[in-house]
Amino acid sequence: MLTMKLAAQRLGRAALPRTRTTTASRVQQRMCSSTSTSSSTKSSKNREIAEQLAAKRRARDEALLRNDEGGVGTLGWLLGVGGILGATGFFAFHEEGNKWFMKNVYNGTPLGASVDWVSEQVKSAAKSFTDPISDELLPDFPMETLPPGMTQPITLVLDFEDTLCHLEWDSRHGWRAAKRPGADYLLHRLSMFYEIVLFTNGNSFFLEPFVYSLDSSNVMQSKLFREATVYEDGEHIKDLSHLNRDLGRVIVIDDKAKSVPKQPENCIIVKPFEDPTQEDTTLFDLVPFLEDLAVRDPADVRPELARYKGKDIGATFKQEMKERLAQREKQQSGTLAGAIRKGGFFGGGSSSSSAPSAESQQAAQAQQAQQAAQPQFEVPLAMTPIDQANNLPPPEEVKKQIEQPEEPAKPAAPTGTLWSSLGLGR
Repeated sequence: MLTMKLAAQRLGRAALPRTRTTTASRVQQRMCSSTSTSSSTKSSKNREIAEQLAAKRRARDEALLRNDEGGVGTLGWLLGVGGILGATGFFAFHEEGNKWFMKNVYNGTPLGASVDWVSEQVKSAAKSFTDPISDELLPDFPMETLPPGMTQPITLVLDFEDTLCHLEWDSRHGWRAAKRPGADYLLHRLSMFYEIVLFTNGNSFFLEPFVYSLDSSNVMQSKLFREATVYEDGEHIKDLSHLNRDLGRVIVIDDKAKSVPKQPENCIIVKPFEDPTQEDTTLFDLVPFLEDLAVRDPADVRPELARYKGKDIGATFKQEMKERLAQREKQQSGTLAGAIRKGGFFGGGSSSSSAPSAESQQAAQAQQAQQAAQPQFEVPLAMTPIDQANNLPPPEEVKKQIEQPEEPAKPAAPTGTLWSSLGLGR
């Protein structure tokens, strides 16, 4: 009996795990079936939502293409506007179409008036960006501060960047300006002959500190910046017609020819000053030419500038002055030689005729030294010593001498030679 009980217990223990395993498998099967049921439900719901969204998109697209209220719809509006623009372009750019459009549609119609008004508003708004701040950038001459009766000098217009100064920037110092050699000399020397005006296409709020540092003596009568330029084809250009000055009396010194495209005949184009470490004598070389031009004071400076077109004005003018000086010396030496030959007739003998040779050489050497010490620019022919000897007295003095003639004084008897009477004899 005991053996049978033990066998039965062993059989029960062996059967118990089998029962538990069967129960767990049943639970797992139920869970899988419920999960599959829920996933299928979710997928069906997602399909329904996607179908609803697709239906809404189709309905929206159909609403854009049709007119639910009896109009032409979006496509119709696009076609209509495109047709109007195409017709306008055809009539505007086609000569015959433009004439018909202006005659029958544009002029005297509300459409034409509306287009004109819009066009004027756009032009008025753009004018403040494209036109200078005034049609007369410089004050009328003579100014109130000048003495009465003063004649108007030639106007000398100077550029700033790369003409008088070079600006550069680095991360350590920021913006710095290098003054071109001869800038101070040109300003102070020519301020006695010209009306000096600074005209640059740079911004005033940026360049003013550099400009006023350069012109600390205030020799520039006016300073014009970008606000005074004309904006054309993406560039700020200088139009000299707005200066309120006779263009025949205006000279521009600039390093860019494109800065003054409308009046190139008034320009002196110099090489840009970009490397402060290199030697530069451009402004020094221009001063003698500009001084000579101011002394001669021509009515129109443009023919004078045209003579040097495409040339280095400073070097060319310097060579011309050397040639003129040599020609003057040759003429004066010939005149002095003629006077020496005539002096032999008054010397009273052959011994005195040989004396002027040494004296004339000393006089010629002194004259050459004096001419070499003078500034190297042309002296007007009316101021040569020969013409000064032939100058007549004023008309009032001539009339007085005619009405009340004076008895001429008896000339003193000549003593010695002509050279001794002139203080040249020994």
